[in-house]
Amino acid sequence: HADNVAQIAEVRSRARRERPLRVVAFNAFYPLISETYIGDELEALRRCGVDIVLARSEPGPSDCRSRIDAPMFETVEEAISDHDPDLVLCHWINAAKAVRDYAASNDVPHAVRLHSMCETTPNVEVFDEWCVGAWGPPHLDRGHARAFTMPTLIIDPQTVGADTDRDRSVLMASAGLPKKNWGVLVEAVAPIGVPMNFAIGLTGGWVDQPDVVRNLLHEHGVAGTVDVDVEYDECQAKIRRAGALVYSVVAVQPVGEPRSVLEAALAGTPVVVPEGPSFRGMLGETAHYYEREDVVSLRAAVREALDNPHSEADRLDLSRRLRERHASPAAFEEWTVSLTRSLLNWRETRRRDGLWTERHWWSAQPSA
Repeated sequence: HADNVAQIAEVRSRARRERPLRVVAFNAFYPLISETYIGDELEALRRCGVDIVLARSEPGPSDCRSRIDAPMFETVEEAISDHDPDLVLCHWINAAKAVRDYAASNDVPHAVRLHSMCETTPNVEVFDEWCVGAWGPPHLDRGHARAFTMPTLIIDPQTVGADTDRDRSVLMASAGLPKKNWGVLVEAVAPIGVPMNFAIGLTGGWVDQPDVVRNLLHEHGVAGTVDVDVEYDECQAKIRRAGALVYSVVAVQPVGEPRSVLEAALAGTPVVVPEGPSFRGMLGETAHYYEREDVVSLRAAVREALDNPHSEADRLDLSRRLRERHASPAAFEEWTVSLTRSLLNWRETRRRDGLWTERHWWSAQPSA
């Protein structure tokens, strides 16, 4: 924004005076085939000049490639020792809780990228004295000075699909978790008489979910496929072939900005989603909405998406808007600036309070 140019220029100059911002990005499992936004959000920082290494508690449950080309450490202790970071960035509050005390003992603050499942975590558990900030979905306002919003970032969105390439099938692409409400979805689609295809990413502790879905398809006599740990490009092809992508989730589960829904909308594929502020904020009126756990409502929305979707022009317009908001270099730069500014503001507060050790790079005085 024009009125922020001077501030942004100052942040950049201060941040890059001595060397790039150094970050250890920690997650309990990494990489995750179903949580591709994590790698994309880290890659966005790397493309904007941030020096990143990765740390994890254990490998992800799926054998997949990371979305960012950066060194991997098997513990956050090794990563901090080797990289001497200015910040530990954690995806999800549980990951932050696991490492923030150790990081603080080394005079390293942390930041948190909040997932929808963090919605019910109270602020007191998020914003301890070593947290520089927490970034969550845009529709959730935590009402805290160190709370920020950020859309899901997508590094390399593929081209829009063509309606002539879509078949009359329904696709669900997601992590393999019971909260996805497979039963309601299969029951809703069964009477329509179209194939119901699933692309499921294995999730630690829930490796039985693909078989649960296969049994549901068999019980309801629904034709379809259940593919497990589908590679990114293959999943993109499935999204472009589908007549509609459906997102299903239980009523009590918070929802952020699901990557599969964004990918489908970017591809121009009709989407069927639960009614709620998150999806309304993302998609506006260019989606087919239903009431959660209401089989009749979901069935009607799927029929509408297959038989009477929004015009191709409307879907292309939505795709352009989403690309600008979630996949532009400007969005990546905004994320980098927001993270850097929050770190600098936190540092200034700590220094004024006499709680800072003068060992980190931002403490350096400007050169003459």
